[in-house]
Amino acid sequence: MRISILLFGFIILSHQSICRDSLITFKLPHKFTRKINSQARLSVFLFFSAECPLCGNYTTYLNDLSKEYPDDAVEFTYIFGLSFSEREINDFVKRYSLKGSIVLDRKTKYMRAFGATTTPEVFVLDNRKQLVYSGAIDNRAYEIGKLRKVVTEQYLKSVIDATIDLAVIPYKRIPPIGCLLEQ
Repeated sequence: MRISILLFGFIILSHQSICRDSLITFKLPHKFTRKINSQARLSVFLFFSAECPLCGNYTTYLNDLSKEYPDDAVEFTYIFGLSFSEREINDFVKRYSLKGSIVLDRKTKYMRAFGATTTPEVFVLDNRKQLVYSGAIDNRAYEIGKLRKVVTEQYLKSVIDATIDLAVIPYKRIPPIGCLLEQ
């Protein structure tokens, strides 16, 4: 899988609420959707920070998780906020060998569109761009600065598997615990 850097100055993301089944549909412009694997059944957007220790802790797990699914099933996109230079993000991506697309959200349009508040925070959209899950990756962090030795709930993996298998999605929202996003 290749890593591409998308500069948000050239990308516009808008969303609109749709009352159908209490889901949110995100309208992604053509310019952006060409950058995302349009054949993927799920798009996983991860709000990340190069300075948040928890984000660094999750990289191995997320890289392994991305290898479990074919590229046409799940597309991973990491979104970095306004306080990071391209160099800092490139260093982070190289250090942790992130698998997926990288977006630099300089104008916080993604953050505002998704309503992201924390890093790491995940948003999963189906192939119709409907939000099927948002929140924590798993239950590793149970409060700020406190991590479980054994993860017992893998929220993101459970949602991906259920969606691919056309099963009932076990979670809609689990509040994330981590570093606050700068606005």
